[in-house]
Amino acid sequence: MEVSRDVAAVREMLRGAEERTLAEVAAVLAEAAESVARAVEAAREAQPGAWMNSKQAAAYLAGRTEDSFEKIVAKTDIPKHRLTERVILYNRAELDAWLMSR
Repeated sequence: MEVSRDVAAVREMLRGAEERTLAEVAAVLAEAAESVARAVEAAREAQPGAWMNSKQAAAYLAGRTEDSFEKIVAKTDIPKHRLTERVILYNRAELDAWLMSR
């Protein structure tokens, strides 16, 4: 009987610790997301128009389609910056330098 009470007490302690840990992880992730969002916004404000998505970069490079641009990116060393797995940005100055180096 005493062992089962001890086990129940340990389980309750673990539940509380797990909840606190998950809350702390969630807070850290939220803070990190806010920090990234602020950094991206600051970069955009510092140099408006300097950062482009694939569609914008494709148009900037001689009016290419986004599909043809992405094929070129896959085959060459065009500089790119991944914000997330799906979000890739291109810097206008880096694209200019890449063009000049060809």
